[in-house]
Amino acid sequence: MLDREQIVEAVQARLEPLDYAVALWEGGSAAFGRTDEYSDIDLQTAIEDSRIDDALRELEAALAALSPITLRYEVPEPTWHGHAQRFFRLADASPHCVVDACVMKSSSPRRYQATDRHGRARVLFDKANWLVPRDDDPDAQAPDLRDKARALNARFEMFYRLPRKEVRRGRAVDAMAFFQGIVLRPLVELLRIEHDPARYDFGPRYVNEDFPSDVAARLARLYYPADMAQLDAHIDEAAGWFREVAARLVPEG
Repeated sequence: MLDREQIVEAVQARLEPLDYAVALWEGGSAAFGRTDEYSDIDLQTAIEDSRIDDALRELEAALAALSPITLRYEVPEPTWHGHAQRFFRLADASPHCVVDACVMKSSSPRRYQATDRHGRARVLFDKANWLVPRDDDPDAQAPDLRDKARALNARFEMFYRLPRKEVRRGRAVDAMAFFQGIVLRPLVELLRIEHDPARYDFGPRYVNEDFPSDVAARLARLYYPADMAQLDAHIDEAAGWFREVAARLVPEG
């Protein structure tokens, strides 16, 4: 079975000789030193603007030369981040070892180089110092988190009772959906502002790595109520916790 290094090396060998390929690096778990047997491969490359389609063909050819491609997904464009992105699953690799290939125009200022958000890229090649962090990296420009916390607080207080209505009505699915979206999601956002402001918008992913262990454990317990009665109690606990954090982050007046 192919391992991740064989896959990465094959893509590097195919792209590096191309004169229009500017840089190639590995992000995601590799950028944080957290790869394990379940990690996918986050490959990111900078390509001359007019050669994006050529680079995608070369990248896919490199993978196909290693193994049959059993599944391919192309993120519809325009993508939310502005780059071309493809996902590939290989017959001869673990099904968890999905290749996530993000191909960026070399003119793009959005380079995922804020290390507190994206870790330290594992650079495979960089022909033009493209990966040197830039002060004008839009991805590093966070909003005013105090204003964001204030808006979260107002929204939470307005809507957090909605799941309780569904508990009273006996609608378990509706109650859980509201609880996760209207109660837990803003709680996680507020906790990120407090504990991990650089990744304020990452939601519930990576909470075990980004939050203190007691905070992550408490969140995990709230996410899994045993029944509707416990869900009702979790709404109260989450609301109390939210208000404790909001009192620290949102000044009065």
